[in-house]
Amino acid sequence: MSRKCRIKNNTESTVYHIVTKTALPGLPIKDVEKDFFVELLKRYSRLYFNEILGYTCMCTHIHILLQMYPESYYTDEEVKKRYEQFYGEEKELYSGQIPVLREKLSDLSTFVKVIKQNFSKFYNKRNNRKGFFWGDRFKSVIVENGKTLIFSFKACNQVTRKTFSPRIAG
Repeated sequence: MSRKCRIKNNTESTVYHIVTKTALPGLPIKDVEKDFFVELLKRYSRLYFNEILGYTCMCTHIHILLQMYPESYYTDEEVKKRYEQFYGEEKELYSGQIPVLREKLSDLSTFVKVIKQNFSKFYNKRNNRKGFFWGDRFKSVIVENGKTLIFSFKACNQVTRKTFSPRIAG
């Protein structure tokens, strides 16, 4: 079965609620990992065309509320300035690269991919392991008037209820 296309709005500023879950058993995201994740968000938000409006790092998954800006929102000079501030002046940006870079920096999927890849590398190195960290694709919902956010948060945090019979000692 093919996967559904992600709904993205590339023509105007759009707010998204992102949820991504780990694939590991237990509660793998501890305080150190949460702090690193927040630093990643801050660092890459200075490069990408977005604004982090909020986030929550849970032990098994992460929520991000962010506003993405379209390619047309930034001039060539602003793109170049962001690139140089992020990478430093030793990594040169040529004018022919700016249109491609502009498209990349305004893409929601690319932003989340970079965050998740860098986090996975950190986690695997810290825990002396190899392999994947994240489960399925991240989920994203376009937020409209705040109502969508409440609905998507509830949908992503459903409690699985299992029926069980307690044992009575005696």
